[in-house]
Amino acid sequence: MRAIRYLGEPSLRQRWLFLYFIGMTVGIIFANLSAKDADQVFRLCEYLIREYRRYEIQNDRLFWYCLKERAGVLACIAISGLTIFGPFYHSLCLLWFGFSFGALVSYATIKFGVKGILLCICGVIPQNLIYIPVMITMLYMGWRIGKEDLTKKVLIIYFLVFLLLFFLLILGILIESYVNPILLKKILVFY
Repeated sequence: MRAIRYLGEPSLRQRWLFLYFIGMTVGIIFANLSAKDADQVFRLCEYLIREYRRYEIQNDRLFWYCLKERAGVLACIAISGLTIFGPFYHSLCLLWFGFSFGALVSYATIKFGVKGILLCICGVIPQNLIYIPVMITMLYMGWRIGKEDLTKKVLIIYFLVFLLLFFLLILGILIESYVNPILLKKILVFY
């Protein structure tokens, strides 16, 4: 029976993974083909690493910056889920998330080799252990609400889930703002 299902329409998870991996593949190809422009990216990376080692990170400013950026994405996903444009916007988000990850890891690997992968792991993975489930849950809730009648009860549940995800997002932002700088300072000794 399971084999028959795979012959039919792909599941939501399969479609989302497909979009994410398409974005990631395009990001990897983009990073590898833009070798001329990569020099500018590499110089910027080297500059940021030097500055990061030299200066103390202002965690509170980083927190507010990340809150504005990450909460904006979460809010756009939530609001678009209430519109007919939700599936289109959510598809673009998945493509962008994949593209960003593919390009980041490729640039870091091209520039620093295995140390670049270590830099990505320490610089991106900790907060993304929170961000990824939060964003996927919001994408899923937006997809689900598009298939239901918008009753008061459904909207209240949607809003409560959004609030819960927002507080989890804040946990990820705290990790990004206060834990990551410590990890990166320790890792950047090797660069």
